[in-house]
Parts: sequence; C-alpha cells; structure tokens
Amino acid sequence: YIGQPYDILANKAMVSIKLCQRLIIYEALYASIFPNILKGRAHMFYLHNISLGRTWKLLYKQLSNHFNTNVNHN
Repeated sequence: YIGQPYDILANKAMVSIKLCQRLIIYEALYASIFPNILKGRAHMFYLHNISLGRTWKLLYKQLSNHFNTNVNHN
C-alpha cells in the first residue's frame, strides 16, 4: 500500500489478512506484519505517526483516517 489515489487500503488489508489466515498467523500479530507492505507516503506516515504496539484495528483506522480523504488524494 502506497497511499496514492486509487490504491485502496481496504483491498490491501483484505489480501494481507487472507494471507495471514492461510499461514495461520493470528490477528494479534497482524499489526506487526502489515507495515511490511507499506511503501512511500504510507510507510513514512506509519514511521512518524503510528506508535509501536498498536492493535491491528487502531493501525488500520489511523491509516484509513489519514489516506481515505479527498484532501489527501489531491
């Protein structure tokens, strides 16, 4: 996920979750694995704004709130 227009966070998250499920990785570990698929602006946002130890739901919510806006896509 790069945080650019038309790069849909929900789609990337779903692919990541399905992969974790196939590999029998529990939800408690999703937040520590997901940052590995972040690139560019999304990776920089994660490094500077999301603290370690966040739950998967909080991590996803922060990314979604930041990138899924009209202002940020312009």
